[in-house]
Amino acid sequence: MQITEDEAFDFTKRVLGNPQLRTVEELVLRQSWSGRSYAQIANSHDYDYGYVKDVGSQLWKILSKSCGEPVKKKTFKAVLSQQYQQWQSSHQTVFRKRQHWGDAIDVSTFYGRTTELNTLTNWVMKDRCRLVAVLGMGGMGKTSLVAKFARQQQAAFDCLVWRSLLSAPTLPDLLSDLLQSLSPQPIDRLIPDVPAQISELLSLLEQQRCLVILDNMESIFQQGTAVGKYLGGYEQYQDLFKKLVEVSHKSCIILTSREQPQEIALGIGSVTPVRVLQLPGVSLPEGQAIFADQGFIAVDDQDITTILKHYAGNPLALKIVAAGIQEMLGGDLRSLLPHLPTSLLQFTDINDVLRRQLQRISPSEQIVMYWLMINRSPVILNTLAADIYPGTLTQLPQLLLTLQALKRRSLIEYAESGWYLQPVVMEFMTTDLITKVTDEIITFQPYVLCHTALIKSRSPNYIRQAQIRLVLQPILELLSQRLGISSELSIQAIRSLLHQLQQSPQPFPAYAPGNL
Repeated sequence: MQITEDEAFDFTKRVLGNPQLRTVEELVLRQSWSGRSYAQIANSHDYDYGYVKDVGSQLWKILSKSCGEPVKKKTFKAVLSQQYQQWQSSHQTVFRKRQHWGDAIDVSTFYGRTTELNTLTNWVMKDRCRLVAVLGMGGMGKTSLVAKFARQQQAAFDCLVWRSLLSAPTLPDLLSDLLQSLSPQPIDRLIPDVPAQISELLSLLEQQRCLVILDNMESIFQQGTAVGKYLGGYEQYQDLFKKLVEVSHKSCIILTSREQPQEIALGIGSVTPVRVLQLPGVSLPEGQAIFADQGFIAVDDQDITTILKHYAGNPLALKIVAAGIQEMLGGDLRSLLPHLPTSLLQFTDINDVLRRQLQRISPSEQIVMYWLMINRSPVILNTLAADIYPGTLTQLPQLLLTLQALKRRSLIEYAESGWYLQPVVMEFMTTDLITKVTDEIITFQPYVLCHTALIKSRSPNYIRQAQIRLVLQPILELLSQRLGISSELSIQAIRSLLHQLQQSPQPFPAYAPGNL
Protein backbone atom coordinates (compact mmCIF):
# COMPACT_ATOMS: atom_id res chain seq x y z
CA MET A 1 0.00 0.00 0.00
CA GLN A 2 1.50 3.29 -1.16
CA ILE A 3 1.25 6.33 1.09
CA THR A 4 1.59 9.86 -0.26
CA GLU A 5 3.56 12.69 1.34
CA ASP A 6 0.35 14.45 2.45
CA GLU A 7 -1.07 11.23 3.91
CA ALA A 8 2.20 10.62 5.70
CA PHE A 9 2.22 14.16 7.10
CA ASP A 10 -1.40 13.93 8.31
CA PHE A 11 -0.79 10.50 9.82
CA THR A 12 2.36 11.75 11.57
CA LYS A 13 0.29 14.48 13.18
CA ARG A 14 -2.14 11.80 14.38
CA VAL A 15 0.75 9.83 15.86
CA LEU A 16 1.95 12.96 17.62
CA GLY A 17 -1.53 13.72 18.93
CA ASN A 18 -2.44 16.29 16.23
CA PRO A 19 -0.16 19.08 17.52
CA GLN A 20 0.30 22.48 15.94
CA LEU A 21 3.64 21.88 14.27
CA ARG A 22 6.05 24.72 13.71
CA THR A 23 6.94 25.62 10.14
CA VAL A 24 10.45 24.19 10.51
CA GLU A 25 9.08 20.93 11.97
CA GLU A 26 6.68 20.47 9.06
CA LEU A 27 9.53 21.28 6.68
CA VAL A 28 11.83 18.65 8.25
CA LEU A 29 9.09 15.99 8.15
CA ARG A 30 8.09 16.60 4.52
CA GLN A 31 11.62 16.97 3.20
CA SER A 32 12.87 13.93 5.14
CA TRP A 33 10.03 11.95 3.58
CA SER A 34 11.39 13.01 0.19
CA GLY A 35 14.87 11.81 1.15
CA ARG A 36 16.57 15.21 1.45
CA SER A 37 19.47 15.59 3.89
CA TYR A 38 19.61 18.07 6.76
CA ALA A 39 22.19 20.09 4.81
CA GLN A 40 19.91 20.27 1.77
CA ILE A 41 16.95 21.31 3.92
CA ALA A 42 18.99 24.01 5.67
CA ASN A 43 20.55 25.40 2.50
CA SER A 44 17.33 25.58 0.50
CA HIS A 45 15.42 27.44 3.22
CA ASP A 46 18.15 29.59 4.85
CA TYR A 47 18.20 27.69 8.14
CA ASP A 48 21.25 26.88 10.24
CA TYR A 49 22.32 23.25 9.69
CA GLY A 50 22.71 22.54 13.42
CA TYR A 51 19.27 23.97 14.14
CA VAL A 52 17.60 21.80 11.48
CA LYS A 53 19.40 18.71 12.78
CA ASP A 54 18.31 19.43 16.37
CA VAL A 55 14.69 19.86 15.26
CA GLY A 56 14.88 16.53 13.44
CA SER A 57 16.44 14.73 16.40
CA GLN A 58 13.62 15.90 18.69
CA LEU A 59 10.96 14.79 16.20
CA TRP A 60 12.46 11.31 15.84
CA LYS A 61 12.68 10.97 19.63
CA ILE A 62 9.01 11.89 20.09
CA LEU A 63 7.92 9.63 17.23
CA SER A 64 9.93 6.74 18.72
CA LYS A 65 7.94 7.00 21.96
CA SER A 66 4.61 7.32 20.16
CA CYS A 67 5.25 4.45 17.72
CA GLY A 68 6.81 2.13 20.28
CA GLU A 69 9.88 1.49 18.12
CA PRO A 70 13.02 3.44 17.18
CA VAL A 71 12.50 6.11 14.53
CA LYS A 72 15.45 7.78 12.83
CA LYS A 73 15.73 9.96 9.76
CA LYS A 74 16.73 7.00 7.61
CA THR A 75 13.91 4.76 8.92
CA PHE A 76 11.19 7.41 9.26
CA LYS A 77 9.52 6.57 5.93
CA ALA A 78 9.52 2.79 6.46
CA VAL A 79 8.22 2.97 10.04
CA LEU A 80 5.43 5.43 9.20
CA SER A 81 4.39 3.37 6.16
CA GLN A 82 4.09 0.25 8.30
CA GLN A 83 2.17 2.08 11.03
CA TYR A 84 -0.16 3.57 8.41
CA GLN A 85 -0.91 0.16 6.93
CA GLN A 86 -1.81 -1.21 10.37
CA TRP A 87 -4.07 1.77 10.91
CA GLN A 88 -5.78 1.35 7.55
CA SER A 89 -6.38 -2.36 8.09
CA SER A 90 -8.05 -1.77 11.46
CA HIS A 91 -10.37 0.91 9.91
CA GLN A 92 -9.95 2.98 13.03
CA THR A 93 -6.74 4.57 14.16
CA VAL A 94 -5.48 3.38 17.49
CA PHE A 95 -4.94 6.96 18.56
CA ARG A 96 -8.71 7.46 18.60
CA LYS A 97 -9.17 4.43 20.77
CA ARG A 98 -9.21 4.62 24.54
CA GLN A 99 -5.79 4.35 26.10
CA HIS A 100 -4.87 4.95 29.72
CA TRP A 101 -1.13 4.48 30.10
CA GLY A 102 -0.94 5.53 33.77
CA ASP A 103 2.65 5.16 35.05
CA ALA A 104 3.87 3.08 32.09
CA ILE A 105 7.60 3.59 31.65
CA ASP A 106 9.50 4.88 28.63
CA VAL A 107 10.90 2.04 26.49
CA SER A 108 12.52 4.05 23.70
CA THR A 109 15.76 2.42 24.91
CA PHE A 110 15.18 -1.33 25.02
CA TYR A 111 17.81 -4.09 25.12
CA GLY A 112 17.11 -7.28 23.19
CA ARG A 113 14.65 -9.68 24.84
CA THR A 114 13.65 -10.80 21.34
CA THR A 115 12.77 -14.36 22.39
CA GLU A 116 10.66 -13.26 25.36
CA LEU A 117 8.96 -10.54 23.33
CA ASN A 118 8.09 -13.01 20.57
CA THR A 119 6.74 -15.49 23.12
CA LEU A 120 4.55 -12.86 24.74
CA THR A 121 3.33 -11.67 21.34
CA ASN A 122 2.43 -15.20 20.19
CA TRP A 123 0.59 -15.99 23.40
CA VAL A 124 -1.52 -12.83 23.38
CA MET A 125 -2.01 -12.17 19.66
CA LYS A 126 -2.02 -15.70 18.19
CA ASP A 127 -3.12 -17.99 21.02
CA ARG A 128 -5.48 -15.32 22.41
CA CYS A 129 -4.46 -15.94 26.01
CA ARG A 130 -6.72 -14.12 28.45
CA LEU A 131 -4.26 -14.04 31.37
CA VAL A 132 -0.46 -13.92 31.27
CA ALA A 133 1.86 -13.50 34.28
CA VAL A 134 5.39 -12.22 33.62
CA LEU A 135 7.52 -13.25 36.59
CA GLY A 136 11.09 -12.54 37.69
CA MET A 137 13.18 -11.07 40.48
CA GLY A 138 13.37 -7.32 41.02
CA GLY A 139 15.31 -5.44 38.34
CA MET A 140 14.97 -8.22 35.75
CA GLY A 141 13.04 -6.03 33.29
CA LYS A 142 9.49 -7.38 33.60
CA THR A 143 7.89 -3.94 33.33
CA SER A 144 10.07 -2.93 30.36
CA LEU A 145 9.21 -6.11 28.45
CA VAL A 146 5.46 -5.70 28.93
CA ALA A 147 5.62 -1.98 28.11
CA LYS A 148 7.48 -2.74 24.88
CA PHE A 149 4.88 -5.34 23.92
CA ALA A 150 2.01 -2.98 24.71
CA ARG A 151 3.53 -0.16 22.64
CA GLN A 152 4.05 -2.47 19.68
CA GLN A 153 0.59 -4.08 19.77
CA GLN A 154 -1.59 -1.18 20.94
CA ALA A 155 -3.37 -0.96 17.56
CA ALA A 156 -4.93 -4.40 18.05
CA PHE A 157 -6.96 -3.41 21.12
CA ASP A 158 -10.10 -1.33 21.50
CA CYS A 159 -9.00 -0.21 24.95
CA LEU A 160 -5.67 -0.31 26.78
CA VAL A 161 -5.22 0.31 30.50
CA TRP A 162 -1.92 0.29 32.41
CA ARG A 163 -2.10 0.36 36.20
CA SER A 164 0.62 -0.06 38.82
CA LEU A 165 -0.16 -1.88 42.08
CA LEU A 166 3.01 -0.48 43.67
CA SER A 167 1.04 1.50 46.25
CA ALA A 168 -1.28 -1.47 46.86
CA PRO A 169 -4.72 -0.02 46.01
CA THR A 170 -7.63 -1.84 47.59
CA LEU A 171 -9.62 -4.03 45.24
CA PRO A 172 -12.72 -1.75 45.30
CA ASP A 173 -10.50 1.21 44.34
CA LEU A 174 -8.82 -0.73 41.52
CA LEU A 175 -12.11 -2.10 40.18
CA SER A 176 -13.72 1.35 40.21
CA ASP A 177 -10.76 2.71 38.27
CA LEU A 178 -10.80 -0.14 35.72
CA LEU A 179 -14.55 0.11 35.16
CA GLN A 180 -14.33 3.85 34.49
CA SER A 181 -11.38 3.34 32.13
CA LEU A 182 -12.81 0.38 30.20
CA SER A 183 -16.37 1.59 29.85
CA PRO A 184 -17.13 3.18 26.44
CA GLN A 185 -19.35 5.72 28.22
CA PRO A 186 -18.72 7.61 31.49
CA ILE A 187 -20.17 5.83 34.51
CA ASP A 188 -22.22 8.18 36.68
CA ARG A 189 -22.64 5.80 39.60
CA LEU A 190 -20.34 2.89 40.36
CA ILE A 191 -21.58 -0.34 41.92
CA PRO A 192 -20.21 -0.57 45.50
CA ASP A 193 -20.51 -4.37 45.73
CA VAL A 194 -17.21 -6.13 44.82
CA PRO A 195 -18.73 -9.30 43.28
CA ALA A 196 -20.98 -7.11 41.12
CA GLN A 197 -17.98 -5.00 40.11
CA ILE A 198 -16.07 -8.13 39.07
CA SER A 199 -19.05 -9.29 37.00
CA GLU A 200 -19.27 -5.90 35.29
CA LEU A 201 -15.52 -5.99 34.59
CA LEU A 202 -15.81 -9.43 32.96
CA SER A 203 -18.70 -8.17 30.85
CA LEU A 204 -16.62 -5.25 29.56
CA LEU A 205 -13.71 -7.59 28.82
CA GLU A 206 -16.05 -9.72 26.69
CA GLN A 207 -17.75 -6.84 24.86
CA GLN A 208 -14.48 -5.44 23.50
CA ARG A 209 -10.87 -6.48 22.93
CA CYS A 210 -8.99 -4.91 25.87
CA LEU A 211 -5.42 -5.09 27.12
CA VAL A 212 -5.13 -4.52 30.86
CA ILE A 213 -1.67 -4.47 32.47
CA LEU A 214 -1.38 -4.75 36.26
CA ASP A 215 2.23 -3.98 37.14
CA ASN A 216 4.08 -4.84 40.41
CA MET A 217 1.53 -7.31 41.71
CA GLU A 218 3.92 -8.45 44.46
CA SER A 219 2.99 -5.22 46.29
CA ILE A 220 -0.28 -6.79 47.48
CA PHE A 221 1.45 -9.94 48.83
CA GLN A 222 2.83 -10.46 52.32
CA GLN A 223 6.58 -10.70 52.79
CA GLY A 224 8.20 -13.57 54.66
CA THR A 225 5.24 -15.91 54.25
CA ALA A 226 4.02 -18.47 51.73
CA VAL A 227 4.36 -17.38 48.10
CA GLY A 228 1.39 -15.43 46.81
CA LYS A 229 -0.28 -14.85 50.18
CA TYR A 230 -2.21 -11.58 50.15
CA LEU A 231 -1.86 -8.73 52.61
CA GLY A 232 -4.47 -8.51 55.33
CA GLY A 233 -7.59 -6.88 53.88
CA TYR A 234 -6.59 -7.74 50.32
CA GLU A 235 -7.99 -11.27 50.20
CA GLN A 236 -10.73 -10.17 47.78
CA TYR A 237 -8.07 -10.02 45.05
CA GLN A 238 -8.16 -13.81 45.15
CA ASP A 239 -11.76 -13.74 43.90
CA LEU A 240 -10.83 -11.40 41.06
CA PHE A 241 -7.96 -13.51 39.74
CA LYS A 242 -9.89 -16.72 40.16
CA LYS A 243 -12.61 -15.30 37.90
CA LEU A 244 -10.06 -14.00 35.39
CA VAL A 245 -8.60 -17.51 35.15
CA GLU A 246 -11.93 -19.34 34.88
CA VAL A 247 -14.23 -17.06 32.87
CA SER A 248 -13.84 -16.80 29.09
CA HIS A 249 -13.57 -13.34 27.48
CA LYS A 250 -11.96 -11.77 24.40
CA SER A 251 -9.46 -9.56 26.26
CA CYS A 252 -6.06 -10.09 27.86
CA ILE A 253 -4.82 -9.30 31.36
CA ILE A 254 -1.04 -9.16 31.82
CA LEU A 255 0.45 -9.22 35.32
CA THR A 256 4.03 -8.51 36.33
CA SER A 257 5.18 -9.85 39.68
CA ARG A 258 8.09 -11.31 41.61
CA GLU A 259 5.70 -13.98 42.92
CA GLN A 260 3.14 -16.14 41.20
CA PRO A 261 -0.46 -15.78 42.44
CA GLN A 262 -1.74 -19.14 43.62
CA GLU A 263 -4.97 -18.81 41.60
CA ILE A 264 -3.02 -18.65 38.33
CA ALA A 265 -1.16 -21.89 38.98
CA LEU A 266 -4.41 -23.85 38.67
CA GLY A 267 -5.06 -22.65 35.12
CA ILE A 268 -1.58 -22.82 33.58
CA GLY A 269 -1.02 -25.04 30.57
CA SER A 270 0.62 -25.10 27.15
CA VAL A 271 -2.76 -25.11 25.42
CA THR A 272 -4.83 -23.20 27.99
CA PRO A 273 -5.44 -19.42 27.79
CA VAL A 274 -3.46 -18.87 31.00
CA ARG A 275 0.34 -18.72 30.75
CA VAL A 276 3.37 -17.79 32.86
CA LEU A 277 6.56 -16.29 31.42
CA GLN A 278 9.51 -16.60 33.81
CA LEU A 279 11.99 -13.91 32.80
CA PRO A 280 15.64 -15.08 32.79
CA GLY A 281 18.74 -12.93 32.96
CA VAL A 282 19.81 -11.07 29.84
CA SER A 283 22.05 -12.70 27.22
CA LEU A 284 25.56 -11.69 26.14
CA PRO A 285 24.47 -9.26 23.36
CA GLU A 286 22.07 -7.55 25.74
CA GLY A 287 24.74 -7.35 28.43
CA GLN A 288 27.15 -5.83 25.93
CA ALA A 289 24.52 -3.24 24.99
CA ILE A 290 24.02 -2.29 28.65
CA PHE A 291 27.76 -1.78 29.19
CA ALA A 292 28.11 0.06 25.87
CA ASP A 293 25.37 2.45 27.00
CA GLN A 294 27.53 3.20 30.07
CA GLY A 295 30.54 4.04 27.89
CA PHE A 296 32.31 0.66 27.65
CA ILE A 297 33.45 0.04 24.08
CA ALA A 298 35.02 -3.13 22.63
CA VAL A 299 34.88 -5.09 25.90
CA ASP A 300 36.04 -8.71 25.76
CA ASP A 301 33.11 -11.16 25.47
CA GLN A 302 34.52 -13.42 28.17
CA ASP A 303 34.77 -10.53 30.62
CA ILE A 304 31.14 -9.60 30.05
CA THR A 305 30.12 -13.26 30.33
CA THR A 306 31.87 -13.52 33.70
CA ILE A 307 30.05 -10.45 35.01
CA LEU A 308 26.71 -11.61 33.60
CA LYS A 309 27.06 -14.94 35.36
CA HIS A 310 27.96 -13.32 38.66
CA TYR A 311 24.94 -11.01 38.64
CA ALA A 312 22.56 -13.61 37.14
CA GLY A 313 22.05 -11.36 34.12
CA ASN A 314 19.97 -8.89 36.15
CA PRO A 315 19.72 -5.77 33.94
CA LEU A 316 19.32 -3.30 36.81
CA ALA A 317 22.26 -4.80 38.71
CA LEU A 318 24.39 -4.65 35.54
CA LYS A 319 23.51 -0.98 34.95
CA ILE A 320 24.39 -0.04 38.53
CA VAL A 321 27.62 -2.07 38.48
CA ALA A 322 28.67 -0.56 35.14
CA ALA A 323 28.08 2.93 36.51
CA GLY A 324 30.03 2.00 39.65
CA ILE A 325 33.01 0.76 37.63
CA GLN A 326 33.14 4.06 35.78
CA GLU A 327 33.02 5.99 39.05
CA MET A 328 35.01 3.78 41.44
CA LEU A 329 37.49 2.05 39.15
CA GLY A 330 38.06 4.70 36.51
CA GLY A 331 36.21 2.67 33.91
CA ASP A 332 38.64 -0.26 34.21
CA LEU A 333 36.23 -3.19 33.95
CA ARG A 334 38.94 -5.85 34.17
CA SER A 335 40.06 -4.59 37.58
CA LEU A 336 36.67 -5.73 38.93
CA LEU A 337 37.03 -9.33 37.79
CA PRO A 338 39.60 -10.58 40.36
CA HIS A 339 37.38 -9.31 43.19
CA LEU A 340 34.13 -10.95 42.10
CA PRO A 341 34.73 -14.21 44.03
CA THR A 342 36.02 -12.37 47.15
CA SER A 343 34.19 -10.73 50.00
CA LEU A 344 35.48 -7.34 48.86
CA LEU A 345 32.96 -7.08 46.04
CA GLN A 346 30.75 -10.08 46.70
CA PHE A 347 27.11 -9.30 45.87
CA THR A 348 24.57 -11.95 46.79
CA ASP A 349 21.61 -10.09 45.31
CA ILE A 350 20.44 -6.76 43.95
CA ASN A 351 20.13 -5.33 47.49
CA ASP A 352 23.88 -5.79 48.01
CA VAL A 353 24.53 -3.99 44.74
CA LEU A 354 22.28 -1.13 45.83
CA ARG A 355 23.77 -1.00 49.33
CA ARG A 356 27.31 -0.62 48.04
CA GLN A 357 26.31 1.99 45.49
CA LEU A 358 24.27 4.00 48.01
CA GLN A 359 27.21 4.12 50.40
CA ARG A 360 28.84 6.51 47.94
CA ILE A 361 26.07 9.03 47.37
CA SER A 362 25.95 12.45 49.06
CA PRO A 363 23.40 13.42 51.75
CA SER A 364 21.57 15.63 49.23
CA GLU A 365 21.34 12.74 46.76
CA GLN A 366 20.05 10.51 49.54
CA ILE A 367 17.28 13.00 50.39
CA VAL A 368 16.23 13.17 46.73
CA MET A 369 15.89 9.39 46.62
CA TYR A 370 13.86 9.36 49.83
CA TRP A 371 11.47 11.94 48.36
CA LEU A 372 11.06 9.92 45.16
CA MET A 373 10.22 6.94 47.36
CA ILE A 374 7.68 8.94 49.40
CA ASN A 375 5.94 10.20 46.23
CA ARG A 376 5.71 6.60 44.98
CA SER A 377 5.00 7.69 41.38
CA PRO A 378 6.79 9.82 38.76
CA VAL A 379 7.24 13.42 39.91
CA ILE A 380 8.17 16.49 37.86
CA LEU A 381 11.12 18.72 38.72
CA ASN A 382 9.17 21.67 40.18
CA THR A 383 7.08 19.42 42.43
CA LEU A 384 10.17 17.65 43.71
CA ALA A 385 11.87 20.99 44.35
CA ALA A 386 8.84 22.22 46.30
CA ASP A 387 9.05 19.07 48.45
CA ILE A 388 12.77 19.37 49.18
CA TYR A 389 12.99 23.18 49.42
CA PRO A 390 9.61 24.30 50.83
CA GLY A 391 8.72 27.84 49.86
CA THR A 392 11.52 28.44 47.35
CA LEU A 393 12.65 27.17 43.97
CA THR A 394 15.98 29.02 44.00
CA GLN A 395 17.88 25.73 44.31
CA LEU A 396 16.30 24.24 41.20
CA PRO A 397 19.60 24.15 39.23
CA GLN A 398 21.34 22.30 42.07
CA LEU A 399 18.48 19.80 42.25
CA LEU A 400 18.73 19.15 38.52
CA LEU A 401 22.46 18.44 38.88
CA THR A 402 21.71 16.04 41.74
CA LEU A 403 19.10 14.21 39.65
CA GLN A 404 21.50 13.92 36.74
CA ALA A 405 24.18 12.50 39.05
CA LEU A 406 21.78 9.86 40.38
CA LYS A 407 20.66 8.97 36.85
CA ARG A 408 24.29 8.48 35.81
CA ARG A 409 24.58 6.00 38.66
CA SER A 410 21.45 4.23 37.32
CA LEU A 411 19.73 4.70 40.68
CA ILE A 412 16.80 6.72 39.33
CA GLU A 413 14.86 6.83 36.07
CA TYR A 414 13.23 9.55 33.99
CA ALA A 415 10.16 9.45 31.76
CA GLU A 416 7.83 12.08 30.30
CA SER A 417 5.74 11.95 33.47
CA GLY A 418 8.74 12.72 35.69
CA TRP A 419 11.51 11.22 37.82
CA TYR A 420 10.93 7.90 39.57
CA LEU A 421 12.50 4.85 41.23
CA GLN A 422 12.33 1.32 39.92
CA PRO A 423 10.26 -0.85 42.30
CA VAL A 424 13.25 -2.81 43.63
CA VAL A 425 15.07 0.47 44.39
CA MET A 426 11.94 1.94 45.99
CA GLU A 427 11.63 -1.12 48.20
CA PHE A 428 15.26 -0.81 49.27
CA MET A 429 14.92 2.93 49.99
CA THR A 430 11.78 2.29 52.05
CA THR A 431 13.63 -0.16 54.29
CA ASP A 432 16.61 2.18 54.50
CA LEU A 433 14.40 5.14 55.50
CA ILE A 434 12.65 3.11 58.21
CA THR A 435 16.00 2.13 59.74
CA LYS A 436 17.50 5.63 59.57
CA VAL A 437 14.47 7.43 61.01
CA THR A 438 14.25 4.91 63.85
CA ASP A 439 17.94 5.49 64.65
CA GLU A 440 17.43 9.27 64.58
CA ILE A 441 14.48 9.10 66.98
CA ILE A 442 16.43 6.93 69.44
CA THR A 443 19.61 9.03 69.30
CA PHE A 444 17.79 12.35 68.86
CA GLN A 445 20.02 13.28 65.94
CA PRO A 446 17.45 14.18 63.29
CA TYR A 447 18.58 14.72 59.72
CA VAL A 448 16.44 12.60 57.40
CA LEU A 449 13.60 13.25 59.84
CA CYS A 450 14.04 16.98 59.23
CA HIS A 451 14.40 16.91 55.46
CA THR A 452 11.80 14.31 54.42
CA ALA A 453 8.05 14.17 55.05
CA LEU A 454 6.96 10.66 55.97
CA ILE A 455 3.42 11.46 54.84
CA LYS A 456 2.85 13.93 52.02
CA SER A 457 -0.41 15.75 52.69
CA ARG A 458 -1.01 16.63 49.04
CA SER A 459 -0.82 13.00 47.91
CA PRO A 460 -3.93 11.11 46.74
CA ASN A 461 -5.62 9.16 49.51
CA TYR A 462 -4.37 5.74 48.35
CA ILE A 463 -0.78 7.07 48.32
CA ARG A 464 -1.16 8.43 51.88
CA GLN A 465 -2.50 5.07 52.97
CA ALA A 466 0.56 3.40 51.42
CA GLN A 467 2.85 5.88 53.23
CA ILE A 468 1.16 5.00 56.54
CA ARG A 469 1.26 1.25 55.94
CA LEU A 470 4.73 1.01 54.42
CA VAL A 471 6.60 3.74 56.32
CA LEU A 472 4.92 5.01 59.51
CA GLN A 473 3.70 1.71 60.94
CA PRO A 474 7.02 -0.12 60.33
CA ILE A 475 8.92 2.76 62.03
CA LEU A 476 6.71 2.46 65.10
CA GLU A 477 7.10 -1.33 65.15
CA LEU A 478 10.90 -1.16 64.78
CA LEU A 479 11.10 1.53 67.44
CA SER A 480 9.17 -0.69 69.84
CA GLN A 481 11.51 -3.61 69.10
CA ARG A 482 14.66 -1.51 69.52
CA LEU A 483 13.50 0.07 72.78
CA GLY A 484 12.02 -3.17 74.08
CA ILE A 485 8.69 -1.55 74.90
CA SER A 486 5.13 -1.57 73.64
CA SER A 487 3.85 0.60 70.82
CA GLU A 488 1.98 2.74 73.37
CA LEU A 489 5.20 3.49 75.26
CA SER A 490 6.95 4.16 71.96
CA ILE A 491 4.32 6.79 71.18
CA GLN A 492 5.00 8.40 74.57
CA ALA A 493 8.72 8.43 73.78
CA ILE A 494 8.03 10.10 70.42
CA ARG A 495 5.91 12.75 72.13
CA SER A 496 8.71 13.38 74.59
CA LEU A 497 11.20 13.78 71.74
CA LEU A 498 8.81 16.13 69.98
CA HIS A 499 8.61 18.29 73.11
CA GLN A 500 12.40 18.35 73.38
CA LEU A 501 12.70 19.33 69.72
CA GLN A 502 10.16 22.14 70.12
CA GLN A 503 12.06 23.47 73.15
CA SER A 504 15.47 23.15 71.50
CA PRO A 505 17.30 26.42 70.66
CA GLN A 506 18.66 24.72 67.52
CA PRO A 507 16.48 25.51 64.47
CA PHE A 508 15.06 22.45 62.75
CA PRO A 509 13.46 22.28 59.29
CA ALA A 510 9.69 22.08 59.31
CA TYR A 511 9.34 18.36 58.53
CA ALA A 512 10.70 17.03 61.85
CA PRO A 513 7.84 18.20 64.14
CA GLY A 514 5.20 17.06 61.65
CA ASN A 515 6.85 13.65 61.28
CA LEU A 516 7.05 13.12 65.02
